[in-house]
This record gives sequence, structure tokens and C-alpha cells, in this order.
Amino acid sequence: MSDDIVAKRGGAAARVAAIAKKNTSKQKTDKAQQQGLALALQAEQELDSTPPQIALQLPLFPGEKSAMPHKWTRSSLFMSIAAGKRAKYVKTRLASRDDLVLLYTGEQLDMADNDVFLHALRLAQGRKAGEQIHFVRSQFLQAIGRSPGTTSYKWLKDSLQRIASASLFIENSDGDGKMFRLISELSWKRKNEEFWLALDPEIVQFFGKHELAHIDFQARLELKAPLAKWLQNYASGHRIGDWHHVTIENLRVWSGGGEMRNFMSKGRGLPKALNEMESAGIIEEYEFYVARTAAGRNEKMVRWWRPSDFARWLQAYALEQPTGWHHVDVETLRGPSKYRTLKSFLATGKGLRKALTELEKGHIIEKPEIYTERSEEGKSVIRARWWRPETAAS
Repeated sequence: MSDDIVAKRGGAAARVAAIAKKNTSKQKTDKAQQQGLALALQAEQELDSTPPQIALQLPLFPGEKSAMPHKWTRSSLFMSIAAGKRAKYVKTRLASRDDLVLLYTGEQLDMADNDVFLHALRLAQGRKAGEQIHFVRSQFLQAIGRSPGTTSYKWLKDSLQRIASASLFIENSDGDGKMFRLISELSWKRKNEEFWLALDPEIVQFFGKHELAHIDFQARLELKAPLAKWLQNYASGHRIGDWHHVTIENLRVWSGGGEMRNFMSKGRGLPKALNEMESAGIIEEYEFYVARTAAGRNEKMVRWWRPSDFARWLQAYALEQPTGWHHVDVETLRGPSKYRTLKSFLATGKGLRKALTELEKGHIIEKPEIYTERSEEGKSVIRARWWRPETAAS
């Protein structure tokens, strides 16, 4: 056999051996990969892969109220901005407290949009998450204090479309997050003035019983300044019968209040908004002051006193009394009201007078009156009286 043939046969054998070795190595690699995949699948199966359960429905809100989660009221999700000045955002972080990271995509939402969203929540309360709600546009507009008409109809449609277009990415301090929308479905029929919408089922999880700021919608209708409405949301999430202290800078940033000079100018900005809040009985009084920080800096602050929702308490009290005339010292009623001063408690359109008017309109009592009489010691005592009929609503 020639040397060439031997060399060829030897080369072929070497190549066969190399291929066999390569195949053996590949089989080992494939086997290791399969084992690794099996271990990964087993580990995944051992994890709790069940997604967080969404609450079945929005809770019912007390009285003539809507609600927003506490953390949302301390953010710029809905902003106090001038009409027509809307920015467009793409995954932009909104101003908020440090315990909330909120990324937003869509057109900037203002406090008029907030009125629309709050009333949609009122219509959806007690319904299953994501259930469609139906309304007539003229009635919806009247409920949020707007007159029906061609201009208002267009505005309402635009507002609902802005809200429905918004996308939010929310993350807590632990880094856990979720993407959701405020409105998931929206349709309308112009001819019949009808709208149908569904809130995103995901938002229901933020409406836990102890996480809500209940917002008095009747008081809201008295507010004109956008900043006053933002402040109502914010204040409604804090303890009643107590002072609330906050830096002016935080209010300016969270509300989208613009430059500090305009935010604090007399007759507008924060002073005007607080005056409206006080007139509507949402807060009792307020005060600007300067506090010294731990770092030794002077910080401009504001504080206000938040009274209770006194009308509900007074209704329960009145229904506990026998039918007929009932007389009571005003100071006896002021304690549960959490009003700090008698002057505020008796002010027109606030405190006791407002509560008595509400109960009279609700046919709980008749002929309410506040009067003064002399005590046995000769002192002037302010008293209240009313007639409770046999058929008073309960």
C-alpha cells in the first residue's frame, strides 16, 4: 500500500475521531442545558406566580362625596394650571411625596379634568371593577357645576378623551410597580347625548378603606380657583379636628403652582385659594409662619385647622332625640364638631348653620333657630332649637 493511501486513511480516521469527540462534548453541553432549564422551571413553579387580586368593586363613599387615594392627592396627577396651558408628557415623573413614584404619559390633566374624574368615580362607586357606567352628558355637566351647551359638550368629550388617553406607571418605596390607566373604555352617541365609560379595574386596588381622602362635592361646587380645588383634595386626606402644617414650597411643587412670586401674591394664588376653602367650610382658619429647620434654615410654612363633617354627626344626634322641640346649648354641639372657635362654628354658611340647613332640606328637622337667652346666673347663653317631626327621615 502506498504511503499516500496510508496518509489519507490516517487523516480520515483522525477527522472521524474529532467529530465523535465534538458530538460527545455537544451532548454533554445539551444535557447540562436541559438540566439547567429543568431546575429553572422547577424554581419558577415553586414561586407564588398568582398575580395580586384586584378588589371586586369600588367602595361606597359617604354622603355627597367622591374620593381619591391619599397619595394621589399629594401629587401633580391633576394640576392647578391656567386653562389652555397643557404640556404633553412621555413617561415623565410627576411631582409627589418621596413615598410615591408616578410616571405619566399623556396630556397634562387640570382641576377641571379632576372634577370629571371625581364625578365618574361617584357614578362607579359600589360597582364591579371595570363595569361600564352610562350617563347623559347634560346631567353629568350639571352635577359638576357646568351649564349644558355646545361648548360644554365639546369640552366634556375632550376632557374624557384626555383622561382615557393617560397612562400611568406607579412605583412604591420598595420598588414594586404597576402600569394602569384611569379610564379603560370610552364610547358615546352624539345624537342621544349618551356616554359609556369603564374605569380601569386596576385602580380599584388604590381605593382601600383607610387610604382614601373623601372629597365633599357640594363644598367643591363653591370653589372657583383651580388651586382651591387641588387644596381640597389635599386637605381631605388629613386628620379632622387638628392643625395641619406643610411647607409652602411643597404645596407649590405638588400643585403645579408655578413661580413662588405668583403662588403667594395677594388676591390670587395660595392666599385666595385658602380664603375660598375657609368660606366653603373645608378649613376653619389658616396662618402663614416661618419655621426653623433642623439644618438651621428658615422655611415658609402654612397651617390650617380642619373641622369635622358636622352635618352627619348632627343628623345622628337629632334622630336620637324625642320628636317635637329640642333645645341644646351651642357649646355642647361645638365639641363634636371639632371647630376650634365659636365664631367659626356660628359663621354664616359654615359649621352649625350649614348643618342645620342641610338637615332641614333633608326633612330631618323643621324650624331650626339659633338664639340667646339668660341663664339662672344671669349670663347670656347661645342655644339652638329645632322641631323633629314624627315622620323625620332616618
